[in-house]
Amino acid sequence: MLKKSFPAQDFRLPPAPGYDKIPPRLPLEKVYFAASRVFNALRAFCGDMLREFNTARQPPLERARALLDETAAVLSLNYNALLGVMMGDLDGEYRPAHCARTSILALLAGLQLGLSPERARNLGLSAMFCDVGMALLPDIPDCPHPLTLPAEGGGDALRQHPVLGLGCLAHNVRCREILRGIAEHHERVDGTGYPVGLSGERISLAGKILAVADSYDALICVHPHSAPLPPHLALARLRDLGGAAFDRDVLEHVIRCLGAYPVGSVVETADGRRAVVVGNSPDTPLQPVVRPLRSFSGNAAGPGAFCAQKAGRITTVFSLSGQWGGPGEFNA
Repeated sequence: MLKKSFPAQDFRLPPAPGYDKIPPRLPLEKVYFAASRVFNALRAFCGDMLREFNTARQPPLERARALLDETAAVLSLNYNALLGVMMGDLDGEYRPAHCARTSILALLAGLQLGLSPERARNLGLSAMFCDVGMALLPDIPDCPHPLTLPAEGGGDALRQHPVLGLGCLAHNVRCREILRGIAEHHERVDGTGYPVGLSGERISLAGKILAVADSYDALICVHPHSAPLPPHLALARLRDLGGAAFDRDVLEHVIRCLGAYPVGSVVETADGRRAVVVGNSPDTPLQPVVRPLRSFSGNAAGPGAFCAQKAGRITTVFSLSGQWGGPGEFNA
């Protein structure tokens, strides 16, 4: 049942023909099982890795690389399937699922940038291990934390988790790009981040991509601090911070990768039809591929009804469970 509605957002991203570097090769339904298997494996791996890191201190790099190679293979078949699977897992144990989702987003961003498979995988590895320092801070709750911390006092222990993680991993991870992503995923382009306060071009591409991916996932997750945002409002929140906290070009790229209305969103178009988003293309991020929930007559749409057509102008986005916060109206 549709519980809550939210206004659509104007992202003002023009069409960009040819932007999509990995266009879907198979229909969504033919990739969904493989996507579910890969996501579950990633989440389980991240959970085991974080639980064991306190004693092992030895990152299982070969297994991580193999999992990300499997993830890249699924993304190349139809990345929308994996995005849809991960959007359906926002209220479980936070840290393992967060590491899994962030690594998928970082890997996808790298592939869509046209980076080599190895460099894109390095982004995924950096995201996967970026919170290992949290395993050394047992008093820090297992939930998202504020996008920014006060300049002085408060959050001092939290500020140290990138440094702690880097210190433990530097002996085993030789790739500078992976290590910089881990060290810089909480840095901000205006210099307000932590642990060092780097700004602008002093932050690596990996650090900039992970900053956006990490923050986006924190905004959409169920956690005790505040109500999570619907995906499109989370992207709008990051966009409002773009140029200050986040690199504008990187942020626009991530929005194109996800689409303004990510897979799994339930939307209403200007002609009154309600539909579920089943696909996006970076070429046209404001026009997702949808499957309407009801036909023009108001009856439930049958199999294949209006399948995989580009949506008209989206006016409203709905929550299915009512868990999302932000300004909205409740509906019957």
